[in-house]
Amino acid sequence: APGDAAGQLVAASRDAELVVVGRHRRRLLAPARMLGSVTHAVLLHAASPVAVVPPTPAEE
Repeated sequence: APGDAAGQLVAASRDAELVVVGRHRRRLLAPARMLGSVTHAVLLHAASPVAVVPPTPAEE
């Protein structure tokens, strides 16, 4: 759906049993910086449980 991704996910969480969002690759040292703004907003405002999934390891 077009629009604010975080807002869409938070609204959808009202009727969901689980919201699954992704996490950025480790590029910065601060752990808080590994979460994007959408993931952070969903964690703070979702009405259902949230699963944060790490990226898959790069293939060698």
